[in-house]
Amino acid sequence: MGCPRIASFPDCKDPDSNLPYSFNWADWIAAEGTSLVDNVANREVIVSVTDDFDASEDTSPIVVGTISVDVPNSIVYVWLSGGTAGLKYNITCRITTANGIIEDKTAVLTCSEK
Repeated sequence: MGCPRIASFPDCKDPDSNLPYSFNWADWIAAEGTSLVDNVANREVIVSVTDDFDASEDTSPIVVGTISVDVPNSIVYVWLSGGTAGLKYNITCRITTANGIIEDKTAVLTCSEK
């Protein structure tokens, strides 16, 4: 049994695009009775090629750009550029909440020429 994932991002990412992607933490934050913090030390985005592919095929890895937090709406935004067409990537958003809870959400992003 694998780790729970949020749904895959609905659109494929073109290798030439530089776009924002979002992770909505609102339901989880409400359930935990905590809040997000707008502090660079409290968020991280990790990118890896999915297990379906050999990481050596990743000739143009996805690059993580700006990461920002919409605290009132509990959403983390991350700008992603690059990527190798034909590969799928795990995009993991790791947060640390105001009361010190650390949690990950992972979504799959498919890279494809558009």
